[in-house]
Amino acid sequence: MADTVADVHQHEAHGQVDHHHDQSWVSKYVFSVDHKIIALQYLFTGMFMGIIGGYMAYVFRMQLAFPGISVPGFGQVSPGEYNALITNHGSIMIFWVAMPVLIAAFGNFLIPLMIGADDMVFPRINRLSFQVFFVSSVVLLLSLFVEGGGFGGAWTSYPPLSASGDYNQTELGATLWLLAVALEFVAFLLGGINFITTL
Repeated sequence: MADTVADVHQHEAHGQVDHHHDQSWVSKYVFSVDHKIIALQYLFTGMFMGIIGGYMAYVFRMQLAFPGISVPGFGQVSPGEYNALITNHGSIMIFWVAMPVLIAAFGNFLIPLMIGADDMVFPRINRLSFQVFFVSSVVLLLSLFVEGGGFGGAWTSYPPLSASGDYNQTELGATLWLLAVALEFVAFLLGGINFITTL
C-alpha cells in the first residue's frame, strides 16, 4: 500500500516537471527578478558607464596636457565641452559607477546569500530599481547630445556656475542631467528600501 502511494506521488511530481516551460532569454536576463541576474545587470551597466567616464577623463586630461591641440579620438575641445566633460565624468564615476557596482551589484548578489534567503524581500521592486537606474543612464547619455551640449555646471551642481543657463550655457543639457540624477536617486531609494527590508 505504501509503495502504491509513493508511486502516485512520484508520478504527480514528474507530471509537474513535464509542464515546466523554459524562460526566454528576455524574461531571464532583461526582465529578471532573480537577485543574481539583477546584480549582473548593475555590474555590466556600471562597467559600461565606467568606460564612458574613463573616456571623458582621457579627453579632458589630454586637453590639460596639450592645450589647444586636437585630442586623438575626440578632436578640438571647446571650453563648454571641457566643462561638460569634467561635470559628466564626476557624475558618472560617482553615481553611475561607484554606487551601482559597489552597492547595488555586490549588495544584490551577496545580501540574500549571506542571510540564507532565496532572494530579496521585494524582487519586483528590485527589478524596478534597476530599470529606473537604466533609464537614468540613458537620459544622462542623451543629455550629452542635445543642443548646447551636456551640462557643464560641475558634478556637485553648486551655484553660481549651475544656477543659470547664462553661466553654463546648457539649459537643456542641465535639465536632462538633473532628471538623470533624480531618476538615479529614485532607483537607489527603491533598492535601499529593499536592502533594509531584506536585512
